[in-house]
Amino acid sequence: MNELINLRAAAYIFERANGYELQDYQRDEIKKAGYDNKAASILALEIINLLKCHNDMDSDSRITAYWALGKRQDKNLLNFFQESLNEETAKDIRVAYQIMIALEDIGENIFGKDRQENGYSFDEDELNRRDAIDYLSKL
Repeated sequence: MNELINLRAAAYIFERANGYELQDYQRDEIKKAGYDNKAASILALEIINLLKCHNDMDSDSRITAYWALGKRQDKNLLNFFQESLNEETAKDIRVAYQIMIALEDIGENIFGKDRQENGYSFDEDELNRRDAIDYLSKL
């Protein structure tokens, strides 16, 4: 499914748009994907459409797509991420975790205070579910 969009290259485009200096391998990935002149905003829309239109995407592909889109760090994606979190919390908490990270990166307080102080992890499914449900219940 990722053949439709080179998600790694898209993530690097987003990082570049956010002012990060890219490494040679990242620039090479962008070039290889043909994204040299592709706008970050267009890539973000393409990823959103990919996630919305391809219900057959497996968990790993969805995780990668949300990871890439999260690199955009665009507060305009707040509603999309919130809606996606609601869907993925019921469907696959590991995918939901990646959305939680994206929300954190745009300034949302997703994780419980206990975890903000001690850290949080991808493989803490029940704690991630608790925090996602708590966050969603406040919307």
